[in-house]
Amino acid sequence: MGQSSSNSNTSPYATVTIQCDRELYCAGEIIHGTVVLNVTQSFPLATFAAVVEGGEILRRGSLLEKNMVLSETIPLKQICISGVMQPGKYEIPFQVPLAIDLPATTPLLKCEGVTGEIQYGATVKIESIDSTIPTLTQSVGFTVKQPLLYEKDLRAQLENAISSCLCSAKGISSIVATMPKSGVYYREEPLAVKLNVDSSALKTDILYFRARLLETLTLVTSGGPVEMKSEICNWKTNEAVKRRTKAELQCSLVVNKELAKERFDNLETITGKGIKRAYTLEMSPHYDAWMVNQRLVLRFTVGLTSAPSKIHVEVAPAPASAS
Repeated sequence: MGQSSSNSNTSPYATVTIQCDRELYCAGEIIHGTVVLNVTQSFPLATFAAVVEGGEILRRGSLLEKNMVLSETIPLKQICISGVMQPGKYEIPFQVPLAIDLPATTPLLKCEGVTGEIQYGATVKIESIDSTIPTLTQSVGFTVKQPLLYEKDLRAQLENAISSCLCSAKGISSIVATMPKSGVYYREEPLAVKLNVDSSALKTDILYFRARLLETLTLVTSGGPVEMKSEICNWKTNEAVKRRTKAELQCSLVVNKELAKERFDNLETITGKGIKRAYTLEMSPHYDAWMVNQRLVLRFTVGLTSAPSKIHVEVAPAPASAS
C-alpha cells in the first residue's frame, strides 16, 4: 500500500474529486454524490473508496475525542480491471441516506477549556500498491439541519404546565404557569405563557413577573463534564396582582435578534453524547414585600428548521412542583 501520502487530489497519474449535490441537507434526506476520477497513467490500485461521516468532535487540551453518528463507506474499487487502473475518465455516483434523528451541524462551542462541534463531510481516497505513487484524497463538507415539521404536527401538541405554591408569614401564593402547546414556536411567533395566580390568602401584592430565557451548555469528555449556564434574554410583565385576589395574566415574548443579539442564529437544543445544550424559561413573581424566592421553570427544546431564517421551540412537559 502506498506510503507517500498528502491531502492532494492530483498526481502525475490521476486526479480525483468528490461532489455532493447540495451543501445543506435535512436529517432524513438522501445525499446524492459523484466521484470523478481522471487517470492519465495506469497504476496498480490498492484502495479506492468514499467515506461519508460526521459527529461530535471534542477537545480538552491535547486530548481529541470523536463520537461519530454517521459513518458510511462506499467501495469504488470495482471499476478497476485486474488490479490496475487504466487511463480514462470515470464518474461514479453514490447515495447515502441520513437518519431522521441525525443531530444538526453545530459551530465551535467553548466551555471551561473544552471545545465541541458537530461536523459532517465526504472524503474520497485512492491508494496504490506502488509506494512511489502518492495517495490521493479530497474532502468536501456539508451541513445538516433538523427537518421542518408539518402543519399536522403543530396541531397535535399538548398543553404544558407547571405550578408553584409558596407559604410564608405573608400568606400563601399559588401560581400555575401554562403554555398553550408543547410543540413548535417559530421565530416570529410569540412564546406565550398564561399565569393563573391565586393570592386570596396573601397579605402582599405581586408587582410584576420577571421571565428569563436561559441556556445550559454541557460538554462531556473522558475527563468528565463541564457546564456553563447563561441568560439569553429577559423581560417583565406590566400587570400586577393585588393581595387577596385571583387573576389570570397573559405574557408573551418574541425572541428576536435585538434581544438575543449574536447568539440568535445558534439557538438550538443539542442532545448528543458529548455535547448537550438545553433551554429553560423561568418565571418569577416579584412582591412589594420580601418573600422567599419563587420560580416556575418551563423546559424547551429549541431547534433550527430547514428554513435557515426560522427556529422552532418544542416544550417538554415539566413536573408540577416548585423549583
